[in-house]
Amino acid sequence: MASEQGNRVQREETKTHRAGNGGKSGSTLSPESQRLIGAGARIASTWLGSQKSAIAQRLHDAALGLRNFSGNLDDQPNLREYVQAAADGIDTLSEEVDRRDLEELARTAEDTIRRQPVAVFAGLLIAGLFISRMMRSDSQADDLLDEDKRKDSGD
Repeated sequence: MASEQGNRVQREETKTHRAGNGGKSGSTLSPESQRLIGAGARIASTWLGSQKSAIAQRLHDAALGLRNFSGNLDDQPNLREYVQAAADGIDTLSEEVDRRDLEELARTAEDTIRRQPVAVFAGLLIAGLFISRMMRSDSQADDLLDEDKRKDSGD
């Protein structure tokens, strides 16, 4: 696996180097610069690879939060269905992040955004609504705690 990552990084370095000088065969970067760029790319790739499982877990937790949120939408069944579908999609994404390598995930994300921009926008909108609602409920809970503290100190 380490040699596979090394080969992938080397290909990316070559692409970056070619793109940086317009694809010409002449080099515009010093060997030391190329070595530093390669080392940086390897470090970034290793770090991102180590964060994959944490990202997958956060996505799963977000899906669980959406499912819990949808339980409060009994009076809005259509919205509840959309939120549950979004949770299912986020769970699927969580599984994909855990299963695939980073390069493959980036290609898949680009393809999905190009093929289904409306669906991506809708998913982001639902996620934004969820985050907004969570922030509002946290703020309201903080206000209630502050009010309780004022009452307790006034007695």
